Amino acid sequence: MELLNVLIKKPIQVSEKSGFIFLLHGYGSNEKDLFSFSEYLPKDNYIISFRAPLKIGPDSFSWYDISINEKSEKFSDINQAKQSIKIIIENIDYHLNLYPSKGTRSILGFSQGAILSWAIGLANPNKINKLLPLSGFLNEDILDNIHPDAFKLKCFISHGIYDPIIPIQLARDTIEKIKKFKLEVKLNEYPEGHGISKENFNDLINWMV
Repeated sequence: MELLNVLIKKPIQVSEKSGFIFLLHGYGSNEKDLFSFSEYLPKDNYIISFRAPLKIGPDSFSWYDISINEKSEKFSDINQAKQSIKIIIENIDYHLNLYPSKGTRSILGFSQGAILSWAIGLANPNKINKLLPLSGFLNEDILDNIHPDAFKLKCFISHGIYDPIIPIQLARDTIEKIKKFKLEVKLNEYPEGHGISKENFNDLINWMV
């Protein structure tokens, strides 16, 4: 098993009802990025921010490689993505065993982390209760299976209308795709680019509490 580098913030008061919020950063970022949200997230949770395993520069990491051809078309390394999913699930299990609790388990991902969050959540609703993909989409190429209990997931999905990195149409298409899984979902759209605006962030926090 490959243990990922993490940042952890424990609940103010640990109990058997303490929840977990697992954070997956985007391409080229690191575990410090989403962890900056930790002071605003619900205080009764273990907040665990993972660092992706592939180093691409100083303090810069990715979950899988992305290449661009001469037509400016993007291609993801599917094998690396699936390997990262396996590593993330193993690390989630590790921390759930390290801090035994019956609380809610959430996974919050941004961009590349959101893409992986979709695949992890739909396949593992027995491990994850709440799915929060921000500025991402469902890539069915990295999704090996859908758990029959996927409909039980509670989801907060957001995307910037003017996102130049991951066009919002991919998020809209995702909503159509997952309707067949009978998830009750809504895409929250914001007048922003590839990021998390104050309005988006406030809606996210209000949904979590």
